[in-house]
Amino acid sequence: MPVGALTYPFLYRTAGEGLSDLDDLLGTGTAAGFRATRELLGLPVPWCARLFAVAERTVERWERGAFQIPDTAARELAEIADETEQVVEAMVDAIGAGEISPRLHTYRTNDDYCRHEPDTRYPATWHRAVCARVMVELPQVELQFVE
Repeated sequence: MPVGALTYPFLYRTAGEGLSDLDDLLGTGTAAGFRATRELLGLPVPWCARLFAVAERTVERWERGAFQIPDTAARELAEIADETEQVVEAMVDAIGAGEISPRLHTYRTNDDYCRHEPDTRYPATWHRAVCARVMVELPQVELQFVE
């Protein structure tokens, strides 16, 4: 079982265990769960606002519990959490198998990230969060910024 599985069980599922209904939203349907998941994924409020096509204040209101979180937003965040977990697992497996170096590179800014990974849909903060999760799993991993 991964190191964080007891602390963050909603991020650890077996392969093929997808989202089935609104009861399986990984806690993203509550204000606290939504915010905690967003922050764990390294997704800033402005990025989420663009993703959900709402104002930043709306996302902030969801996270305060002032507005109901739409099922579509909760589901999308849960799907991002699932995708992120798959990325983390793939990186851990690739490093463990010697397919990629345990010296990972990440990005200081979104501009740097987009320049090196033009097809990414996520911000640089997400990439850094992924790398941090890999470092939790594999303490030998060294993280450096791309220069």
